[in-house]
Amino acid sequence: MILYETVKNTKVEEQEEKIVNEESNNSSSSQENKSTQNQDADKQEQPKKLNKKLINKINNDLITKNLNLEIEISKLREKLKTYENDFKTQIHSFEEKGNQKVKELKEELHKKFEEEAKILKLYGAQSFFEDFLSPFLNLKTAIDFGSNSNDPNVSNYVKGFSMLFAQLETIMENFGVTKIEPKVGDVYDSNTQQIYQLEVGEKDIILKIQSIGFKLHERVIKPALVIVGKNDDK
Repeated sequence: MILYETVKNTKVEEQEEKIVNEESNNSSSSQENKSTQNQDADKQEQPKKLNKKLINKINNDLITKNLNLEIEISKLREKLKTYENDFKTQIHSFEEKGNQKVKELKEELHKKFEEEAKILKLYGAQSFFEDFLSPFLNLKTAIDFGSNSNDPNVSNYVKGFSMLFAQLETIMENFGVTKIEPKVGDVYDSNTQQIYQLEVGEKDIILKIQSIGFKLHERVIKPALVIVGKNDDK
């Protein structure tokens, strides 16, 4: 009986010890599981923290870049505005210069037109008078020749021709035609005279008038023909 109790007590103690060990093991296992879970949670939190930090850094960088871009855009806008103002100023300057140039060209053309109109008015009949002078001078020669005649009929013709000649002279003077009438003894002038012949005499001095000349205003249309002196070759 005593032995049975001893064995029974031993088994009870073994069971109690087993239960204690199991509880201890369960407690250790639970703590290990909690530690593992905590480690896993920490491992999961670390990437989240890193991602959040990276995102914050990227956001800050983007904000900074956006601010810099806005500053650059503002500068570019100011520069563009300056260029636009300069361009408008240059356009205005070109317009003023262009208008001034057009005005100058108009004035120059107007002045040139007036000068050409004046020249045309003064010398438009030049070719007519150049052609007219030859028969006009022939008429003068005929009058001079007839004046020496004693024939009354010739004298009457001469008188009529002389009146006509005087009228023609008046018309020519009204149009600006004047005579070039050098005198014997004058120095030869190549601007208004033409040498008809050279004879021995005082050099460059007019010895004889062959025919008078004519000017239309300031332009010579027929030089006077003169005989001019030259040195004796001997």
